[in-house]
Parts: sequence; C-alpha cells; structure tokens
Amino acid sequence: MASITYRYPSLPLSFAYKKWLTRFAGGYLLWLVAIALGLIALKGNMQGFGYARWWYETGSVYILWGFLNYLVFFPLVWFVIPTGLQSKRYWQMIVHTYVLILLVGCIKYLAVCLPRFEYVRVSHYIDGDENKPVFFSFGRYLVKTIFTGTFVSVLAYGWGLAANWIRGEKQRKELESKKREAELSFLRMQVNPHFLFNSLNSIYSLSLKKSDDTPAAVLKLSELMRYMLYEGEDEQHRVSLVNEIGYLKNYIGLQQIRFRDRLLVEFLVEGEPDGKKIAPLLLVPFIENGFKHGILSDAQHPFTIHLLIEGDRLILHVKNRKNLDNKDHAGGVGLSNVRKRLELLYPSRHQLTIRDSDEFYECDLVLFLSQ
Repeated sequence: MASITYRYPSLPLSFAYKKWLTRFAGGYLLWLVAIALGLIALKGNMQGFGYARWWYETGSVYILWGFLNYLVFFPLVWFVIPTGLQSKRYWQMIVHTYVLILLVGCIKYLAVCLPRFEYVRVSHYIDGDENKPVFFSFGRYLVKTIFTGTFVSVLAYGWGLAANWIRGEKQRKELESKKREAELSFLRMQVNPHFLFNSLNSIYSLSLKKSDDTPAAVLKLSELMRYMLYEGEDEQHRVSLVNEIGYLKNYIGLQQIRFRDRLLVEFLVEGEPDGKKIAPLLLVPFIENGFKHGILSDAQHPFTIHLLIEGDRLILHVKNRKNLDNKDHAGGVGLSNVRKRLELLYPSRHQLTIRDSDEFYECDLVLFLSQ
C-alpha cells in the first residue's frame, strides 16, 4: 500500500516576522518606559530631560545600553526559559543565559571603545585628573557586564516563570473544561439509550397486546425523542425549565398509555418556572426509576411526583411503593448517571437525599438553578 504524506499549511514567513517584530518592539518600548521611570526615581525630578546636551551625552547611553540589556531579556523570556522548562533541562537554561550575557557583554565592550562612549569604560582617574583616565581592560569590563546581565536575567526569569505559570494555568483550565465537556457528553449519551430502551419495552408490551394505543405511544415517543435530539442548550448546558417540565409530562403521558387505568400517579408542579433554566434530562431518571421499580396501582400509596419552584431553588420530591418482586432496586444506569451529572453541573449547588426502606423508595432533590 502506498504511503500518504499529509502536508499541513504553515504560517507565511512575513507573518511570523511581523509577529515577532511587533512583540520585540512593543516590549522594548515598555523597557524604555521602565528605564525612564527609574531615572526619574533616581534623580527625584525631571531636570535635564529637556536638554539636547543631556540626551547626547547621557540619554543616548541609557537608550543604547537599555537596548543591549533588552537583547538579554527578550530571548530569555521568549525562547530560553520556555524551551528549558518544556524540556526540563535546567542546566542548559543557565548555560544559554550566560552565553547570551557574554555575547552582549562583548557588544557592549565594542560600543565603549567608540570615542563617543569611551567615558563609560573609565575605571578611575589618576590623581582625580579627568585628563588621566584609566580604562577597564576587556576582561574586567566583561566581568562588570556579567553582574549587570545577571540582574537583567533575574528580571527575565521572574517574568518568564510567571508567564509560564499563567499559561500553564490557562491550559490546565482548558483541559479541565474539555474533559468536563467530554464526560458530560458521555453521560448524556448514556441517558438517551437507557430511556429509549425502557420506552421501547413499554411500546413492545402494548404491541403484544395489540393495543389500539400503540400508535399514540409511538407518536408520544417520537415527541420525546425530538426534544432529546433538538432541544438547544446554552453555553452552560441548560435548557428552559418550562420545556423540561413539558418533557416530564410527555414521559408520564407515555406511561399512562401503557398502564391505562392501572397507573395511579400524582404529578404536581408548584411555583413559576418561566425564565428559569436547568440541565436537560436531569429529573427524568428519578421519575423513570419509580415507573420501573415501583407499584403503580396502589390507591393508598400512589406514585407521587411533586415539583416545587421557589425563586432560584427547585425541589423535586418522588416517592413510590417498591415492587418487592423486582430484585433490581438500585435504579440501574439512570441514578448513578444523574449523580455524576449533578456533581459536574451543580457542584455545591445541589442536595440529593434518598431514603430506601423495605417498602418505600423516596427521593428529595434540591437544586439551586442560578449560577
């Protein structure tokens, strides 16, 4: 079989140059501002900044040496530190740092050899006479630049490590968000087949009896599936509470078609659901559990479903008498699934209380809908 080579588009070189040039220039402007503020702090005033002679003799030195120090700072922040942290070769970071400092130190020495900047190379004057200067040798001046470069590199490492931590936190949050999205999608996929399986069982039992209610049950199921497939969620994975309650009513209606007069269910909604939102298919597992495991024809103990909305608080109360002939009392996939969804979607904003006695199964869910 012939191998296939994929070619991925790369950014144009001009775009990359402009990106790094903009980043370099912007950083250097901030660097100059920091130098200017430092000079003002040292002088205590702004005298001298308005004179051309000061700029010629002193200001140009600060600008040039500031630029040369920035040639140490910029590569450290954007290349040496990120690469070293990624590869975890910390000793290479130190080596590259001091190689960079020495290279810039050599450039500084070449600059101070120019007549205009020669006074920067002066070590001292013989007998205090400015006409008898003693200059730093190359080695001594290089040692001097190492101290300056070390100070600049400390600033660079502080900046670079802080920036790396911020980027790491951002990436960690993005990964957590993607993991949460994937887990929610997986849990949502579990809800749909589980519900569909139980509903099809109900319709199948109707078809075996050749019930005239079978077409109505199929239509009701199609309405429920339409809601599950096409009800739009917002960015926080929520849908209208009004629509969710309508879904519950349709689900109970489907079960009423199945059980006819044998179904004794009390479904009550109190409060105002308009304008409120909830995670989709979050309540139905509690109701589905009652239909699957409960006795539904006891007039003294009907299947009770109460939904109360008080402000931003939603309270669901479900109670059913247990069918002792059914050995599966745990609720199967549905309730374990909904517990995980509650932990993901409503952390510290929900309270689930389940009372499972020998005769009754009772559940109270309190949700705080507001974010």
